[in-house]
Amino acid sequence: MTYFIVDKDLIDDGLLNGRTYGGEQAPEGVEPTRFRLYDDDNILYFEGRAWLRPDDSGFEMQDSLGYSYGCTSTKLLEKGKWNIL
Repeated sequence: MTYFIVDKDLIDDGLLNGRTYGGEQAPEGVEPTRFRLYDDDNILYFEGRAWLRPDDSGFEMQDSLGYSYGCTSTKLLEKGKWNIL
């Protein structure tokens, strides 16, 4: 599973700020990628960092938080631009 941290919880008064998922620590040698999770009205719910490995789909953050919070899309910051998965 992808290791990721929620840096900004924008819907729950910061309840998930600093919460980590996917293990005890970030994998060594992998640089973090910034991500954003949105609902189906394109409202930003979460921002964070993910340590994506080559075999990760990039949807792990949405899969982890989507069911409970209604996140339906993910954007990754790549070369200075937010790209939707």
